[in-house]
Amino acid sequence: MPEQYFDPEGLTEPHTTPYTLTVYIPPRLPPRWLPSLFTPQHAKPSDKGPSYKILAEDINSKLDSFELEHLRSLPTKSITITSSWFLPELRCKHLQTGATVCDQGCYFLEKGGDEMAGWRCNRRDCEGHMYCGQVMKDSAGKVCFGKRGKRIVCIYR
Repeated sequence: MPEQYFDPEGLTEPHTTPYTLTVYIPPRLPPRWLPSLFTPQHAKPSDKGPSYKILAEDINSKLDSFELEHLRSLPTKSITITSSWFLPELRCKHLQTGATVCDQGCYFLEKGGDEMAGWRCNRRDCEGHMYCGQVMKDSAGKVCFGKRGKRIVCIYR
């Protein structure tokens, strides 16, 4: 039986409305407790001779800050989030018209945790953000939404 809610003017949506978002998935650093013996080391080119090149990984080898130009090479995946975790102020322009699906790559999934100590928004339990470009903010200065360890930011385009 569907859950009923009281909305005489039809201005609100049920808190269980599912939204499907295509999100960018950044690479994640290995945990600090894992010995470096078990972590892959990126091969670095020699800085001598004509074959020296700057690898793409050298742009952001710490994996702690991403900008718009880094997104093209990141993988994406589709996730579903309910409206109770998804503030209307933090929705992209594709979802402002009443749609419940955005596959335009407007969102960046924040893994959070101690290894990712980037800038923090005004959300009390913010874990830091790896995407440091322009993002949507609500009136209280909050940027991230979703569950802890699976926070999402909306990229302002």
